[in-house]
Amino acid sequence: MSTADAPRAILTTRWDIFTAGGGTFLILPLLLFPFAISRNWSPSDLLWIPVIINYPHFMASYRLLYTKRNIRKHPIVAIWVPLALIGYILFTLSVATTDRSYVMPFLMVGSAYLAVHYTGQAWGVMVTYSFVDGDPFEPRERRLIRASLYMMMAWHVLWAIELPYKTPGYPLGTSGAQELYFAVAFAVGTYGLYLRQRRSGRRPTARVVLPWAAVWVWYIAIAINPAMLLFTQMFHALQYLAFTTRVEINRYDRPGNMNLARHLCFYAIGISVAAYVIVLLSPDLLRSPVTSLISYDAGREIPYLVTAFINIHHYFTDGAMWKLGDPEVRNDLMRHLKPARAPR
Repeated sequence: MSTADAPRAILTTRWDIFTAGGGTFLILPLLLFPFAISRNWSPSDLLWIPVIINYPHFMASYRLLYTKRNIRKHPIVAIWVPLALIGYILFTLSVATTDRSYVMPFLMVGSAYLAVHYTGQAWGVMVTYSFVDGDPFEPRERRLIRASLYMMMAWHVLWAIELPYKTPGYPLGTSGAQELYFAVAFAVGTYGLYLRQRRSGRRPTARVVLPWAAVWVWYIAIAINPAMLLFTQMFHALQYLAFTTRVEINRYDRPGNMNLARHLCFYAIGISVAAYVIVLLSPDLLRSPVTSLISYDAGREIPYLVTAFINIHHYFTDGAMWKLGDPEVRNDLMRHLKPARAPR
């Protein structure tokens, strides 16, 4: 399809809606239903489903970051942040025999960044699709919607901190307080969307509203059952993969390059294999030598430390790579749309 004929979409309108949050509303209730009728059922029984989507989305971000252009442009994120994280992991392992207290803070930081990342990405997706629709947000609307997302980010951070100790009604004391908090946050964001509709005279499209609405479904789901975090990660990854796939298409789809479908197949296989090796295989490969050289306690911490490393570094990677005010980033993502100005 030529650039002139391309739809006003990141992928296609239907795929944009599905990945932005439509998949959450279609699939997540079906996962919650058996849990509601049988407490013996656990979402972890279907762990393989989010794994095959979530882990490759980390590798998709590394494919964007580790190019000559981006290593030179973002040396702190590409080189120094991972070196610092590796240094902390090595220190943690070196003292694991006598002191394991350094593991939990690392995991907590990873969980906190996950909260910032979820809500930050939801807002970024809303901004991008509002620009694609030709109706960007105004400052007051932005403040209200972002405030509602910040409230949910704060809830996620508290949830992650208190999860190991899980008291009734956590993390906001009583169940009623938690429900009121969710309702207030939802009302603040709804008012921001209402102001946008009143100003523009038209309803925001589904792909603008769904990333924001999906956040509430995610957090309600994990408040009901913490294991649902596995699936909220999957829906978060779907949002992300829509954008990395478009960048891959825009970079490859140039005169002289043939068979885009084949290229995308190799791309999908490549990030999936890389995810298997780095996220799933490497902890097993590292566990034995660490156990032999340091201790059994150090070896069994490896999977948790590797996961936290990837989550933390992924947050920094996305913060550097997805600045839509950057002409190079905007061109990679929206070359097929020929945007006139940067989305705000």
